[in-house]
Amino acid sequence: MEDRFKFRAWHKEIKKMLHLSSLNVTGGTSPASEDKNTFYYLRMEDMNVMQCTGLRDKNGKLIYENDIVKGICSSKSEHVCQGLILRNLVGKEVKGIIRYSDSFAQFYFTDDGITFLHLYHGIKETEVIGNKYENPELLTKTK
Repeated sequence: MEDRFKFRAWHKEIKKMLHLSSLNVTGGTSPASEDKNTFYYLRMEDMNVMQCTGLRDKNGKLIYENDIVKGICSSKSEHVCQGLILRNLVGKEVKGIIRYSDSFAQFYFTDDGITFLHLYHGIKETEVIGNKYENPELLTKTK
């Protein structure tokens, strides 16, 4: 889980996803990179910061907050919220976005902003297919 404390940021002005090497939340700037040769110093108000969940998808890619993923909804009822059971999605492929709950202090998967799956137990064979900033078209049915 050493990846749990990695961050990335969507730069609002240049519309690019950048990797943060550190995060300054006290009013200064944070160093960010697009690749090994391009660096930026960003103010908090210029970016949307996303934290890594510490988990990897089935292809080994790190999963971050606001990633769009697809996977198989767990067939164990204790890991699935009632809304997904009522919509007959248990054991079927689902597509949604990764969010963070302040109330429960955990990352979760949602396909409609109401129903949710625990990210570790509720969705299997998870695959990152994009994120809400670079691939908003993937959210057509996800709120």
